[in-house]
Amino acid sequence: RIAPSVVVDAPPPRVTRHENASRIAERARIGLSEPCEATTVRDARRQFRLGAMAWLLGAMATTSLAWGVQGALGQLPVWLAVPLLALCLKPLFAWRMLRDLVAQVEAALGQGLQAGREQLAHLVSRDVQQLDEAGVRESAIETLAENLSDSVVAPLLWFALLGLPGAALYRFANTADAMWGYRAARELGGVARQWEWAGKWAARADDALAWLPARLSGLALC
Repeated sequence: RIAPSVVVDAPPPRVTRHENASRIAERARIGLSEPCEATTVRDARRQFRLGAMAWLLGAMATTSLAWGVQGALGQLPVWLAVPLLALCLKPLFAWRMLRDLVAQVEAALGQGLQAGREQLAHLVSRDVQQLDEAGVRESAIETLAENLSDSVVAPLLWFALLGLPGAALYRFANTADAMWGYRAARELGGVARQWEWAGKWAARADDALAWLPARLSGLALC
């Protein structure tokens, strides 16, 4: 007969209050920092996905509507379809409004430098308070030249390539970029919200669709 062996565990080492407090603080620090970083990344990914989904849904709705209108116009006689198609294409241009806004900057400068700066602030996102009269004029003209592509060349190019749906898609992409494609926080409902990741898809889509029109516009201005 073998006598059962008895195993006696050694008592755990004593931990001083100081060591115990240090361990608790370390665990608290790790527990707080890691979830915060993970939450930030998860939020950014979620915002990017939601922004992409919203853009895609808007693009699908816009192009579907334009496709339906173009298909309906295709059933009409040419003498009637062409002017109606031109009428549908007209709202996709924004040159006249931009030209009028630039003219308003010049008119405001006639009232004073500060009035010109305030009017220019409706066109640009830069700090206009440091600009002199010549700088205000130059900024307005630069804005007009830069938006030649967005307002005229790009809609015409995409209309030539893909018809009314192409022009409508570009106008939607350009508008979505203007509304969502911001790095800085924007105020929504009285609360500052970060739009960088939510608007990143819209910004990249606009860059892609405007790449060729921008270069054609640059060649036209040379």
